[in-house]
Amino acid sequence: MQTIPSNPTFAGIASVRPDITFAVPDGRNLKLTLMQPWDPDPTRRHPLIVFLQGAGWTSPDRFSQLPQLAQYARHGYVVASITHRNFHDGYPAPAWLEDAKTAIRFLRHNAESFRIDPDKVAFWGTSSGGHAAELIDLTGDDPRYKTKDFPDESDAVTCVVSCFGVADMLALSQAYIAASADAADLRQSQPDVGAFVHLDKGEEFATNLMIQISPSYQIDHRTTGAPILLIHGTADPLVPFEQSKHLAEQLTAAGIENEFIAIEGGDHDGTFWSQPVHDAIMKFLDAHLK
Repeated sequence: MQTIPSNPTFAGIASVRPDITFAVPDGRNLKLTLMQPWDPDPTRRHPLIVFLQGAGWTSPDRFSQLPQLAQYARHGYVVASITHRNFHDGYPAPAWLEDAKTAIRFLRHNAESFRIDPDKVAFWGTSSGGHAAELIDLTGDDPRYKTKDFPDESDAVTCVVSCFGVADMLALSQAYIAASADAADLRQSQPDVGAFVHLDKGEEFATNLMIQISPSYQIDHRTTGAPILLIHGTADPLVPFEQSKHLAEQLTAAGIENEFIAIEGGDHDGTFWSQPVHDAIMKFLDAHLK
């Protein structure tokens, strides 16, 4: 007979709440999926990770990364996988950023019931979610992106993780045009991106908006930001590796704490991921939240 000791502290055990509405802009239910570590102490509060899966600013899949995110919940983090409005439905930039910030404020507003430590909040995103993560780092409590939901709560965070995120929309749009031999402008080369940045309002408007929502253009000697971990694959075919590399250089020059990890041969998603990548993310989060 084998004997295994009981687990009175519930160590390594977590639960999931699949559908929690955090906002209803224009009658559209925005939901998150919440994973929580089990804890016999009902008064204990846990650090929070807000996660946003990349989806080209359309409709993030809240569930696709849950198998990987579960290890963070089992490690003692509350993990919220969120979504946002789809620009194809008439919600171009900066709606996706507004919704991500609203989710942070919602979770802080409900910190007691979700057993969250509101002073220990990380935001982690991939691709367009990483784009949001970088902006959240640099625009904490910026009134330009604050909706009417939970206005008394902060959307500033303790630290940020961005995986293959977009740092420079202007450079990305120019790269798309250059890659298309027949394209004269962004509308022809990448109509989706053109719609995302209001190209229908004219090139000048779209250019100014791309600058506004480009993390690389938000940094100067006065900029403050939370510690950020940037991770990018060297073989990323969609968001060039140089975007994160350059952003890391800018952050360092501005005195903003950052770490930059290159995934040799890593794709945009796919081969980018491995357990060592998650180990590096866990190490960074533990250093700033525990």
